[in-house]
Amino acid sequence: MRAGNLDNSALKSRRTDQLKRKLVCAKQVSAEQEKPTGPQDLTQWPWIKLDMLPNQRTLMNTNGDKVQVNFHSKVCVNSVEAMTQCCLNGLGLATPPDFLVDRAIEASQLIEILPLWQVQPMPVYALWPGNAAQNSNSKRLLAYLLQSNEQKTQSDNSR
Repeated sequence: MRAGNLDNSALKSRRTDQLKRKLVCAKQVSAEQEKPTGPQDLTQWPWIKLDMLPNQRTLMNTNGDKVQVNFHSKVCVNSVEAMTQCCLNGLGLATPPDFLVDRAIEASQLIEILPLWQVQPMPVYALWPGNAAQNSNSKRLLAYLLQSNEQKTQSDNSR
């Protein structure tokens, strides 16, 4: 399984899902900055950068408008868990997956910045060797993941 855009390789791949991300920071970080009116106001905020991603994020609003925000990072980490923890500790603005920060937002440990703007989701891919047999464990896992995701999507759409 891989999250993010894939490099060219000899492996076969199939997109199975996407990770929804949120633009968040600790209250004290927000209090130290001028209130943003739009995504471009965030270029001067302190950011926490995930090492494998570039110093830019694409934000989308409900109208489908996209804005690319380029930033300078205050802190650079090599895992989303470390990025989330640094964010909780007040080191800057971050874009972790929603499942890592939803509870912290509910507990008022983190706040969403520009809630009408969403961070571009990160695709999730299943990868397997090109020579995998049709009835291999890799293909069985892929079929299970795709079926699970389809059921989750149907459940989400029925709400």
